[in-house]
Amino acid sequence: MLKPVTLADRSMIEEYIQINKFKNSEFNYANWFAAQVSYNITYIILEDCLCIVQQYDGEYQTIFPLGEKHKIKNAILALEEYFRSTLKQPFVMTCVSTQMLTMLEEFGLLQKFDVEERIDLADYIVKTENITAMRGKKLNKIRNDFNHFTKNYKYQFLPISKKNEKLYLDTILALIKERSSDPQKELCHTARAILDREELGLKSGVLYVEGKMSGLVLGQELHGVTLINYARAYTNYRGVYHMMYKSLIEEHFLHLPYVNLMEDMGSKGLKQAKSSFNPEPLIPKYFLRYVC
Repeated sequence: MLKPVTLADRSMIEEYIQINKFKNSEFNYANWFAAQVSYNITYIILEDCLCIVQQYDGEYQTIFPLGEKHKIKNAILALEEYFRSTLKQPFVMTCVSTQMLTMLEEFGLLQKFDVEERIDLADYIVKTENITAMRGKKLNKIRNDFNHFTKNYKYQFLPISKKNEKLYLDTILALIKERSSDPQKELCHTARAILDREELGLKSGVLYVEGKMSGLVLGQELHGVTLINYARAYTNYRGVYHMMYKSLIEEHFLHLPYVNLMEDMGSKGLKQAKSSFNPEPLIPKYFLRYVC
């Protein structure tokens, strides 16, 4: 039976995450918990593997099972049966990396799926020094944006404080309403990340510009890489996202060599902004639908 991801599950789920150490951004407990209500994120243990299931646009989807490699094939077969007999829909897997495709091929299962590459889900992996030091011609744009920010605005970067949580949520809701087609759903999982940040192991920062809260960022260390779990800011301040990333990294993650900025979700603005940090080859991902 599917069970919702709760705070009480953190230790168990993170043990599974550490078995495989998959590099894609989806494989982290904090995001699963934060988005649990918004996307009905649940789990089931099949063949001693952890299987995460979510609902997106009314369709159940799973990601690649977590567990010992020799057990994963049977877990995938059990998942297919569960989708067909219990959920009453075709078996689909999302956010599948090339590493996982290779494993499916080794298991003799890849030919059972229709495979679609999803460029909008690819993770942007950036050298930490590209954000902090900004050396070289390829980083001219972000260096210029950063210099513009520091020269033109008075700013402070402070950790989230409990007494200001309502202000953060009100500000984030206003930001979300400007750009989201479903602001309540996004606010729900953002609020869970903010309010339970310590239990989730997230480091936080709020950027104030001219005395006004203008952005918020949450991140964590995941398998030796900085993962930016969440970032929102008023983009009328040129260089505001760069300032948030740089400030959070310098306070908490400067010892890590790379930063995962997650995907661009098909947004041209996000693609342009994240590409400006001169990422390493992206982590490609695929959507798989079971066909036989």
